[in-house]
Amino acid sequence: VENVCYHSDHDRQVLDIYYQRSPIKKRSPVVICVHGGMWMVSNKVIAREMSISLAMNGYCVVSPSYTLSNTFYMTPILLNALIPWTILHMLLIPITDIQRIAVSLFLPIALIFIFAHFESAGIEKHLVHPNHIRDISLVCAWVSKNVNSYHGDPLDVSILGHSAGAHLALSTVIYPKVLAHVNLEPTF
Repeated sequence: VENVCYHSDHDRQVLDIYYQRSPIKKRSPVVICVHGGMWMVSNKVIAREMSISLAMNGYCVVSPSYTLSNTFYMTPILLNALIPWTILHMLLIPITDIQRIAVSLFLPIALIFIFAHFESAGIEKHLVHPNHIRDISLVCAWVSKNVNSYHGDPLDVSILGHSAGAHLALSTVIYPKVLAHVNLEPTF
């Protein structure tokens, strides 16, 4: 099932559900599969193959998209990573190698311009951390209320993610206030 709305604040707050439609005697364990993408790019489609594989193995899989940050807010993080990289390259490259120095200087600047392009691509500036985590907590609330309709067991829910999605999955369960916001609590 595609593009089920889990919250109505933003058009990215939708999820896909993968499950076996054949008659099932018991509810399936639920896996919430959160996509990566540096909190700024990508969507739930990136986790489709893994979601299908898990569903074929008896899980009910919920794969959400979440609101993304604007790169404007990520620029200091990118600069903190790129400046030392550039200095290191300049120290390791012989001063006579002008081409390598030019590449060392050009690459970080080019990456900043690439990320600036994402900034101008319609990502809203008010969508910043920790709104991503809030979105995942809203997904957990949706699952607890609605997953029965898709043969899922709301009392047997796991959450996983890739890259930024792993950060969001972990943050959702280890910070008590995140799930308390939606009247849930993690059980370990």
